[in-house]
Amino acid sequence: NAELEKVGLNRHGGFRKLMHVVLQRYLPEVRDWHESEFLASHRLYPLQQALEVIHRPPDTERLELARRRLIFDEFFLLSLQLALKKKRHSLALPGIAFTGESPRARKLVEGLPFDLTAAQKRVLREIVDDMRDEHPMNRLLQGDVGSGKTVVALLSMLLAVDNGYQCALMVPTEILAEQHFRTITSLVDDLSISIELLTGQQSNSQKSDLVARIANGDVHSIIGTHALIQENVEFQRLGMVVIDEQHRFGVAQRADLRGKGSAPDVLVMTATPIPRTLSMTLYGDLDVSVIDELPANRKRVRTAIRFDEDRASVHEFIRSEVEAGNQAYIVFPLVSESEKMDLKAATEEYEQLAAETFADLRVGLLHGQMKSDDKDGIMMRFKKRQLDILISTTVIEVGVDIPDATVMVIEHAERFGLAQLHQLRGRVGRSDKQAYCILMTTKRMYFAGGGKSTDDKRQMSDLRRRLDTMRDSTDGFHIAEVDMEIRGPGDLWGTQQSGFPAFRIANLLEHGVILNEARDAAFDIIETDPQLRRDEHRGIREILGPRIKAQLGMADIS
Repeated sequence: NAELEKVGLNRHGGFRKLMHVVLQRYLPEVRDWHESEFLASHRLYPLQQALEVIHRPPDTERLELARRRLIFDEFFLLSLQLALKKKRHSLALPGIAFTGESPRARKLVEGLPFDLTAAQKRVLREIVDDMRDEHPMNRLLQGDVGSGKTVVALLSMLLAVDNGYQCALMVPTEILAEQHFRTITSLVDDLSISIELLTGQQSNSQKSDLVARIANGDVHSIIGTHALIQENVEFQRLGMVVIDEQHRFGVAQRADLRGKGSAPDVLVMTATPIPRTLSMTLYGDLDVSVIDELPANRKRVRTAIRFDEDRASVHEFIRSEVEAGNQAYIVFPLVSESEKMDLKAATEEYEQLAAETFADLRVGLLHGQMKSDDKDGIMMRFKKRQLDILISTTVIEVGVDIPDATVMVIEHAERFGLAQLHQLRGRVGRSDKQAYCILMTTKRMYFAGGGKSTDDKRQMSDLRRRLDTMRDSTDGFHIAEVDMEIRGPGDLWGTQQSGFPAFRIANLLEHGVILNEARDAAFDIIETDPQLRRDEHRGIREILGPRIKAQLGMADIS
């Protein structure tokens, strides 16, 4: 305050005067952390000039150049930390260099009732190349629903088994664990391999016996839930870890599983498509493989928007599909009615649909508040075609594979986000049959155009855009881009990288080109000078040093 009074500026002075004082006082003390050669090669303003221009822009052109420098710095700083994390991981840990071919994998491919897609073959080569390297693999496998990630993961695991190592596949739910177990055991039935399932619901005697067999190496591959990371579970020779739907696990949980072995290779998988710019920041320290192709026999799921007055015809359509030998899901956002929300609930609608609308058909109910045994029993009945229609909440969102299910009806579709809608739609269309997704909403919600406030209008516009996007596209990566545009990268980011800085000026939606350049520059520097010891990197080392310990404490695994 005393300093401001010296120049005649009190609390009633204008913001422009305040900035003038601040720039005069502090701008000369700003040191650029990039060398002049780096600035020239990347067409960047010096930092002092950028700060002065952005606070006192003489014209639009120079303002944009100043903004570009500050945006570049934000992306560059984050990319440096990701590059350091990746480099230090590979240097610090001696990995397993798997050798030779996998006779089991070759036999499995030859016996598959379908051909691997070109995308699956490409991704498999990337994974195998990693596994043969002396450094531990740390790879993210992205693939849209139904793209065949499980087969790729299994083929990779067989290479580890043929090298004398054990594998662990961890999934977030018991339903998904059992499904993976059934699918994988059916595929490897004649490959002389021991695969077991470990979940929290097994009896103590079952778990005790299985844990002993894992410890002495009798089990080649173990599929399980969080039970895999219990203290009493020990592996004789864990060589590969696969984590499915990895966003459902915390960093510590993933690290715990990896810690069961001595620097095993890690493959994390997700069926939730991630926009490229977001994946470069969320997963910039991982090698990324993308299965961007569906099997040749898969037909595009036909998607339609329907309203309350169309419900009778929707029910008739469901009946016609069941009579043709198919099955259907009807998904609700709630388990039971809420006094505060005028939404249909699964339990109440189940009672009406089972007793009246579909009284002559076999209707089941599934929701997250049921006991695990009951949930598994319902899913098994649906899998075995003992049920025609499954009334459910979003508990069936991830991983459930019922080839004969051809209809997905989503009630109150406006209540779901794009990613969730896409995941739910992925539960149908998992065979060569034509499948359908029906998004139920109200005309009031879809056509109203919003309430009186600007926020209301924006929310209604976003609602309609979400539903229209689902109707018009089945491309998960396009849907993910639209989702990011609607929700913003901050909402999608969430707590995924809570240790990293928030962007003040950079925007993932608008500045993808700058992100690419900043990321390439950062990774090039760390590749050639991982310790940042060169004189030209002194400024980078000084600004980055204090941040590393605080932000990269869990550097082993993403």
